[in-house]
Amino acid sequence: MLKDLIARRVPHILGIYLAAGWAVLEFSDYLVNRYVLSPHLTDFALVGWGSMIPTVLMLAYFHGRPGHDEWTMTEKIGIPVNVLMAVGVLYFTFAGKELGAATTKIMVEDETGVEVERVVPKSEFRKRLALFYFDNESGDTILDWLQYGIPIAVHADLIQDLFIDSRVSWPYFHERLKEEGYIEGVGLPLALRRDIAERLHLEYFVSGTVDGSEDELVVTLSLYDVRRGKLIQERTFTGGDLFALADEMSGQLKHDLEVPEHHIEEARDLPFAELSTSSLTAYRSFVAGVRAMELEKWDDAAAAFNAAVEEDRSYAFANLSLFEVYLLLNESERASEALKSAMEYGYKLPERLQFVMKANYYFIVKQDIEKARAAAGMLTELFPEDVIGHQMQLQLAANAGEREKAIASATRILELDPSELEMLRTIGQLYEEMGAYKEARSYYEKYAAEAPRDPRGFNDLGDLSRTLGAHDQALKHYERALLVETDNVPVLIDIARTEAALGRFDRAVAHLDEAVAAAKTPLQLYQAYAALHSFSERRGEMTRAIEHMHLSWAKLEQAVPPFRVLMEKLGDLDTYVKAGKPEVALAAMKEVGNQLSPPLDLLLAIGQLALALELEDAEGIEDALAGMERLIEALGFEVLRPLVVAGNGKLLEIRGSCEQAIIAYERALELAPTEVAINRDIGRCLRKLGRHDQAIERFQRALKVEPFAPQTHLEL
Repeated sequence: MLKDLIARRVPHILGIYLAAGWAVLEFSDYLVNRYVLSPHLTDFALVGWGSMIPTVLMLAYFHGRPGHDEWTMTEKIGIPVNVLMAVGVLYFTFAGKELGAATTKIMVEDETGVEVERVVPKSEFRKRLALFYFDNESGDTILDWLQYGIPIAVHADLIQDLFIDSRVSWPYFHERLKEEGYIEGVGLPLALRRDIAERLHLEYFVSGTVDGSEDELVVTLSLYDVRRGKLIQERTFTGGDLFALADEMSGQLKHDLEVPEHHIEEARDLPFAELSTSSLTAYRSFVAGVRAMELEKWDDAAAAFNAAVEEDRSYAFANLSLFEVYLLLNESERASEALKSAMEYGYKLPERLQFVMKANYYFIVKQDIEKARAAAGMLTELFPEDVIGHQMQLQLAANAGEREKAIASATRILELDPSELEMLRTIGQLYEEMGAYKEARSYYEKYAAEAPRDPRGFNDLGDLSRTLGAHDQALKHYERALLVETDNVPVLIDIARTEAALGRFDRAVAHLDEAVAAAKTPLQLYQAYAALHSFSERRGEMTRAIEHMHLSWAKLEQAVPPFRVLMEKLGDLDTYVKAGKPEVALAAMKEVGNQLSPPLDLLLAIGQLALALELEDAEGIEDALAGMERLIEALGFEVLRPLVVAGNGKLLEIRGSCEQAIIAYERALELAPTEVAINRDIGRCLRKLGRHDQAIERFQRALKVEPFAPQTHLEL
């Protein structure tokens, strides 16, 4: 048999075929890397090469000997069958896979309106990975900070590359780490790392260890495949220069992730010291700031980032982070200065962060909403897999009252990261605000099904039922939420509100007291006292209302950054007016105004309008409405338009133009369908016009949702 095969030169021909095929594979691999083509091309060539071996063997066996040979029945049937099978294998193996270039050209419009052509990787070929904090195995606590410092540095270096989508704890999964009890973010089981990366729909994750000493670090970096949980590559790096090590590690990771060689050679890749800072002291402060943000220690974060920029003024990363912290601390002037410093040295930032910086610069400093949206749009065009850009677009669209665009952004975030289940609630809330209650219910139900251990899904369903006047159904949803978490404070509060709406005030008080007792954190106590404030005010118990309001403020100050505290106070000050203390309200308003710096001082108009409406001060309302228009114009908060329209309706009513006031109120209700109390305003104007039957119908609409609303009963 062997002699026959040799006589027919089968081994010779097969060897030539295999050698030629190998050469083709090597050449295809070269082309893939040289011209940044799809890596599937090499696999395509390999499968095609292997699939045709039976045909080569048949041809060699029947035609390998010298001389003329007739075509046999075996060949006539076997070769076509083999070709068809090869085509079938290639089709089913590579159907839907990109076999062309790994990059594509796109046209994007920058914030100045100029169209720019860019070459970006196709989504299929981006490498997505999570970088977890490393573990210190040296036993030397001096190296503890490097557990965070090394992966943060590697991440900062990697995000320069369009082919890499890298995620680190802040801001992507630090909350999950805290939920799992890993507040320090280190020492995670391998299974948890894999689970986090899988929920983020990433392909790879990286862990590592730190050993050695400050003078000679020994860093081990391990790259894992998420789907299989299998170690792909483990490498050790040694050296005394942290920044050089970060460059070496990120560079090696690109090779291990099989980023095209030609792209690696040609792409912009600044050394870490040029990208961030060359000062180890500044960098160490920056890392401390990131950790403080993860732990929500905002004052500590500001101090750390300040130390970083004092050491290196050109540290754009640190300035950008300082901007974010100052905003939360209600220090908008300092935030603007930090952002301007970041802009000055913005060329040092990776491109995707430059767009984040520009969007914030145009929004906060320049109040140019269109340019802010253009910058966010470029971010999503160039980095379509990065949820940060879509989150920015979501927020800007929501602010602008463009709920359908906001829903589209939230849907895209959910497609990119199915673990972002919160987007289901966001979409539901947006539909509810539009008055699309069926769609809202659908998304709340999806969330409840996807997160059955989270009471918020059932709570949302209860709130929607209450908005529609289905109070008994709302209570059933709330009871289901309590089955999930028996002492959930927001659920207890919502039950109390429903009982109060039904006139069962003793039950409402009991549930509110239960909420106070169940509260474990300052934020939960704030929620409980704020609900007691609202309940007492509704009952006309104004002394108790003010007491609870003050208690809620005190707890809020312990729970959130100062800016949010001021915003909450701004919405509460009309309680003083209802209590017959307008001078206290006006003094408090002035105090809040003194603490808000431009452009955030424009938000003061919201509180001013609420006070003027409560005082029925026509001139005050007029001034506040002008302030609201400036706010909407400057910050794009078109979402506040219903307040402006309803305020204008009240102004018209005070001045005796009830017909025009009704038109304004109707428009406000159209813009904000869930604000059913506007029906009372319309009914009041109808009563003043003597159209009593129509007025009664409007009051009854309002009472369907709030059956025991005292003001509506008074009007009725």
